[in-house]
Order: sequence, then structure tokens, then C-alpha cells
Amino acid sequence: MNRTDEVARDWRGLAQEAARLRAARERHADQLAKAGKAEQAAAAADRARVIGALAAMWHAIVSHQPEPELQASHAEIRQDLAGIRETLAQRIARAPDEANAEQLARIDALICHHQPWWPGAERPHILFLHSVNQQARRRWSRPSVQREHIHAD
Repeated sequence: MNRTDEVARDWRGLAQEAARLRAARERHADQLAKAGKAEQAAAAADRARVIGALAAMWHAIVSHQPEPELQASHAEIRQDLAGIRETLAQRIARAPDEANAEQLARIDALICHHQPWWPGAERPHILFLHSVNQQARRRWSRPSVQREHIHAD
């Protein structure tokens, strides 16, 4: 099993990575705005919007909440993750670094989870899994189902 496969199973860690990326993007946009670089700040704020959608999605997944209405399309999120991956890969190629390699594994896992659940579909497979998990939680939380399961022996 490679490192990305291991990281892909750590959904809380992936949610933390998405939240970290969002916070970094928001800080960068604020810094640019404070420096009077309005055009660059607007572009950075748009990138924060996209990664913010990813962070909101992962927060809902790990906290077992309903799927949020996202402020970015899944295509935008996939494109942004691919850009982050390319930047990290270039950084690692110039100067190998364990921290960057770990982040690259997390980004690769996010990319993997964000692939469409079915060829030609837009919805990422992680949201398909999330919806199945939500249905199972609702089903198993009903007292009649719990009694049926307990007395099935």
C-alpha cells in the first residue's frame, strides 16, 4: 500500500487538509487586499471560494451532516486540486522535502476521492459514499431496525 492509499482512509485528516488550504487561501486574499492589489485579491478570493467548497464538503462528511450547497462546481474543485498537485510536484522535483511529500499524498487522496462516482457523472464518489452512509445512519437509528437486528439471531 502506498502513502496516498493510507492517507485516503483518514477522512478527518483530509477534512483538516481542506480546511488548512481554505484558511491559507483566505489569508492570502486578505493580504493582497490590504496591500491594495485589488485584481490579484479578487483572483485569490475566487480561489478561496473554490477550495472553501471542498472544505465545506469534507466538514459535512466527517461530521455526518447533510451535504452542503457548494459555492463551486466539482469541475472547479478538481481543476484547483490538479493545480495544487502540479505546484507541489514541481516543488518536490526541485528540492525533495518530506512535508511537501506528505501534503502531496493528501492532495492525491483528495483528487482520488473527488473523481466522478460513475463515468460521465459530475458528482464525486466521496459524496456518493457520504449519501450512502447518511442513509445507513438514518436506517440504523430507527428503533424498529435496531430491534429487528438484535432479535434476528
